[in-house]
Amino acid sequence: MQDAADELLTVDIEPGPFRGRRLKRRIFGAVLLLMGIMLAIAYWQRNSIADRFVERELESRGVRATYTIEEIGLRTQRLRNVVIGDSANPDLTAMLVEIDVSLNFSGATMRDVRASGVRVKGRYVDGKLSFGELDKFADPTSTEPFDWPDIGVVIKDAQARIETPWGVIGAGLQGKGLLRNRFVGDLSLRAPKIAYGDCGVPNARFDGQLLLEWRRPRLIGPITATRIDCKDARLAVTAPALQADVRLSEKFDKWLGDIGFAARAASYGDIALTKPVGMVSVDGGLARTNFTLALDRTGLRSKPLTLEQLAINAKGYAGWNAGELNGSVEGDARVRGGTLDKGTLGSLDSIAAQTKDTPIGPLLARIAPALERAGDRFDGQLDFDAYQNAARDTGVTVNGLALNTASGARVRQGGALVLQSGANGWRLGSPVDLAINGRDLPDVRLALRQSSGDAWSGNLVIAPYAASGASLAVPNLAFNGRPGGTWAFDGQARLSGPLPGGMISGLALPIDGRYDGRGFALYNACQNVRFDSAKISTLTLRGQSMRLCPDRGGSMLTVGSKGTRFATNISNLAANGMLGSTPISANSANVRVSLSDGFTARDVKVALGRDTGLTTFNVAALTGDFGSNAITGTLSSGSGQIANVPLLIDEAAGNWRYLNNILNLDASLRVLDAADV
Repeated sequence: MQDAADELLTVDIEPGPFRGRRLKRRIFGAVLLLMGIMLAIAYWQRNSIADRFVERELESRGVRATYTIEEIGLRTQRLRNVVIGDSANPDLTAMLVEIDVSLNFSGATMRDVRASGVRVKGRYVDGKLSFGELDKFADPTSTEPFDWPDIGVVIKDAQARIETPWGVIGAGLQGKGLLRNRFVGDLSLRAPKIAYGDCGVPNARFDGQLLLEWRRPRLIGPITATRIDCKDARLAVTAPALQADVRLSEKFDKWLGDIGFAARAASYGDIALTKPVGMVSVDGGLARTNFTLALDRTGLRSKPLTLEQLAINAKGYAGWNAGELNGSVEGDARVRGGTLDKGTLGSLDSIAAQTKDTPIGPLLARIAPALERAGDRFDGQLDFDAYQNAARDTGVTVNGLALNTASGARVRQGGALVLQSGANGWRLGSPVDLAINGRDLPDVRLALRQSSGDAWSGNLVIAPYAASGASLAVPNLAFNGRPGGTWAFDGQARLSGPLPGGMISGLALPIDGRYDGRGFALYNACQNVRFDSAKISTLTLRGQSMRLCPDRGGSMLTVGSKGTRFATNISNLAANGMLGSTPISANSANVRVSLSDGFTARDVKVALGRDTGLTTFNVAALTGDFGSNAITGTLSSGSGQIANVPLLIDEAAGNWRYLNNILNLDASLRVLDAADV
């Protein structure tokens, strides 16, 4: 019996296959059921769990926020009435925010964000953009550059208000897309007033598209403003309108693109533009932006110049340095329909009328209409290079100047014209050489340079030029003066032309005088004058040289609003010529000649005729007036002998006239028999 019992105790008891598998399934099922119950409880309490999680996250970052959790799902999380920051003045509010997440082995990642009714406030200070409480979500110790997140975004009715040192900017946005690839949104920007330095831009606005192309923002659309006004720079633009297509860097501190522009009017200093239209391409940042400029057309007005159309193609750079605009530009300009204000060239018609009985009268009568017609309309082109530095020094270099006028006048530039503006105003930085010619105009070479301060100097050369029997050649005429002030000149001219009642030819004339804007005054000092021939009425002189001096301390010749005046004194005059067909020679210790008063001669000795027909006459004082065809005057203390008449004349006094080769005396005199003497 005992052996039987031991045998029973040592028998292996082994459960069958069906029973073991059932036990495992029950245990696994119980675990799954427990997990399901836990998940169900968690899902049932998901809002409160998420709320506590968010609260702990916000508390750890010190962020003040309120919100309402509407749904927490495995894929979509929905929040309403989100407020971040001070509830009385929040940094962000949103009516609705939906976040889609994706689950994977590494956890949950944000995939899409949808938001509507978003309002954001920010400030741009010291080169940094801040959104108040929202900044606490960023790592303050991170030095990594800003990077657009790899998510999809749908934004509806989003608005932002950004305070900057230049003014408040408001923005409105709605759009959708991937931030790192292709986001397309409708963007509106408003700025009641933008101010930088002394420049102001009121009512600036943009209504267009905002694209994100591989993280780089791109703006497409019109930018307008009421006005741009920089008072210190004397720059003003009325109703500016830009059509932008510009790509920005991720930090918004670089730009690249094209901007079409137009305006109702623009002005810089005394230069005013009318309806400018064109295109500018930019590449750079605030400190320096490279650009190309195409000004398709604009009208220009600057005293004394008006242009119907100005077109410019240029390239250069511009930027802000220590609050000052600096830059450089070079290119070419084309001008059509240019005109000069009436009176810019002076009252040439008036001067021509006043000098009609002088050698220069016929010349001015031909030149004046040609110059006025040239100023009525002209076209031209030039190359330029201009700059302005941070010290506000400005310079312009002009090359290749060519002007063609409707009158046929032409202006060509040789060498560079350099204009510089500094503390003392504009000045000529280098000499310039101009050639002027055309129908009814002489060939003129004009050299200009600025000697010191605002004083200018130059040299004028006029090739031989003729009109109505008058001619002029100026091999050299140096001048100096100040624009709007008095100009002095000194040179030589060879002149032929009319005189009152006569004509002069081959006059080798020094040119020494001044022009004050109202008229000319010539010869304040004695001058040596030589001429080939001169004819006054019936008196003809040939090959004469004499020394002329001012009369009574004034200028010998003045031409201006009060008419033409000429008066001179001639010492030790010795003249030889013909009186009609009769030879004549005259000597005088002193002669005064005036266009208005005629002449007065002292100690005159006259020899008329030759050989046996010689008449001699000595006069203590002789006066005369030049008429159109006769010379009349008075004499006193006259003495002499008429040809071969054996009578001597003495103590002659009275009136005389020479007309049609006949000398008439209406005088008292004493007659002596030459044989008795």
